[in-house]
Amino acid sequence: MLMALAAISCSKQDAGIVADDDKTFCQMSFLAAGSSVRAVHIGGNRIFWQDNDAISICSRIAERNTGLKFTTELDAPSASAVFTGSAPELESYSAVYPYSAVDHWQSNGDPLVYVIVPVAQKAVTGSFDSDAAILAATTSDRNFTFSHVCSYLKFTIGPDSPEVVSVTVSTARESVAGTCYVDMTGDSPVFGRESLKNTSVSISNADDTVLQEGDYYITMFPLTYSAGLTLNVLCRDGSSIIKSLNTKVRMESGRVYEVGTISSEGKKAPFKLLDVYMEEGVAKGIVFYVSADGMTAKIVSLDRTATVAWSSDGTKTLGTSSKNDGAANTATLRSSSEAASIPALTFCDSHGEGWYWPALNELQTLFETYNGTTYSASTNAVPANITEAEKASRAAFDKVLTDNGGTALNTAADTEIGSQYWSSTEQIIGGVAYGSSFRFGKRYDGAGEKYTKTNAGTRYVRCVKVVTK
Repeated sequence: MLMALAAISCSKQDAGIVADDDKTFCQMSFLAAGSSVRAVHIGGNRIFWQDNDAISICSRIAERNTGLKFTTELDAPSASAVFTGSAPELESYSAVYPYSAVDHWQSNGDPLVYVIVPVAQKAVTGSFDSDAAILAATTSDRNFTFSHVCSYLKFTIGPDSPEVVSVTVSTARESVAGTCYVDMTGDSPVFGRESLKNTSVSISNADDTVLQEGDYYITMFPLTYSAGLTLNVLCRDGSSIIKSLNTKVRMESGRVYEVGTISSEGKKAPFKLLDVYMEEGVAKGIVFYVSADGMTAKIVSLDRTATVAWSSDGTKTLGTSSKNDGAANTATLRSSSEAASIPALTFCDSHGEGWYWPALNELQTLFETYNGTTYSASTNAVPANITEAEKASRAAFDKVLTDNGGTALNTAADTEIGSQYWSSTEQIIGGVAYGSSFRFGKRYDGAGEKYTKTNAGTRYVRCVKVVTK
């Protein structure tokens, strides 16, 4: 896609002359006319100039600036437009469209422009987000020939495609969008390197409605993606379709990489709270946490230990102070000298690979799903006096456990504190290490109740596993 811009007039006698660093500014106009409209899309679509379209022209005055803004005034979309603004008379000019994409020019000496490719782009049927499709040009005769800075990934929504709400493209290594620089010193702009790492870019409608049938283009950095790309297609029903391009993908400025029509093949329903997680047809756990995209969950074991000590040794500080990362705590404990004295490790190991002893805040998340409220919003009363909604939520969770051969989470509902569970989190107080436990009856207003590690008392252990679609 090319377009020509011709400078109409600029003289030191024009109105609006100002002086800045010995450079004289004057009113100047650039014309975009002829058969080259604002953008002739790679797919052949004609995209016309719009009222208030703006380009950024390098002033070569300051070290960092957003450039000189030249804008249009149009009564209706048009194949030609006049841009007006103020600029110094120079031997050559460099420009970028759209003006909004420019982060800054480094313009002392050779022009270098930093531009922003949005990581969240607007879905435009049959085309691209104009704020993301960056064009650049440089000229010594006041006739600009613009060219694409970025590359485009094209996908199609067909009549048999699912109802798609958004598409996200990600990579494990290289950046796909964000801030990059463009070298404007040669005959045509050259993409430099990315300066802000963003490994994903997505498109959607502003109101998150379903994408209509047609072709869509995602603007991306023109790089070679050595580990391939992954498309995550989010559907209106909450399910996702994962499409992996596992081979090396080479994308070039102004070129389109086509991935074809989105189909329901590989469609995966998202996890939901209280789902029963199955492995080889056997129930293994209950979902109590789901990630934002629905593709990752945490499950809690159906069973639990008898009442056990945190550790039958319990004399050492083992370094499991994390309240959030039970998997890391568990790994630390397995490599400790006290591992053989910790019943929770043997119990979690018996469930197979990936199971671990949850940290304190993971037990809090489990409680929130169990209780049907946030922890702070739960009724701070004995179980007999909590709300009917809370009672129903707890009963529903326990029923899923028992219906699948497990043990209810709280088997002491008639007591004030209910069933208590050890977490893998240590509390260090005065140099002494205690185990942190969490109650599933009346809310405890604190950071987990501390108990001597060797105290078996009435505390149980359940294990947790992270699972993905």
